[in-house]
Amino acid sequence: MSASQTVGLVGAGAMGAGIGGALVSAGWRVVSVLGDRSAASRARAGAMGIESVDDLVSLVTQSSIVLSIVPPEVATEVAESIVSAVEEADGAKVFVECNAISPGRARQIAALVGGARIAYIDGGLIGGASLAAPDFIAICAAARHPRRVS
Repeated sequence: MSASQTVGLVGAGAMGAGIGGALVSAGWRVVSVLGDRSAASRARAGAMGIESVDDLVSLVTQSSIVLSIVPPEVATEVAESIVSAVEEADGAKVFVECNAISPGRARQIAALVGGARIAYIDGGLIGGASLAAPDFIAICAAARHPRRVS
């Protein structure tokens, strides 16, 4: 599958794996760095059809969109890591911040990824975790370039 049909997922915990599984069910290829995850997280991601890649450079190279679904306290660090990976390898062109962060932090991350010429989408998740409510998970999003990221 081409990069245009691949989503990179950062944060394959219960919620991230649920989102990834929903995308896989909809026909997308989903990749995530799983080597540093717990055995339970790796098993959950694998059961959802999420493929493991070696590192963030591989993730962004193979993906057109990157979803960040991590604890809010590491959201900025994750965005910085994605920017570094994109600068190292021509990869993902859209970054979706799906974490419960403040408007100020969202603006900070938007400026960070925008400086790397990556389209930024401020997203929010609605719905249950992967096993609790697999039939309803939505990402509500706001972006400056909706035609680019539809």
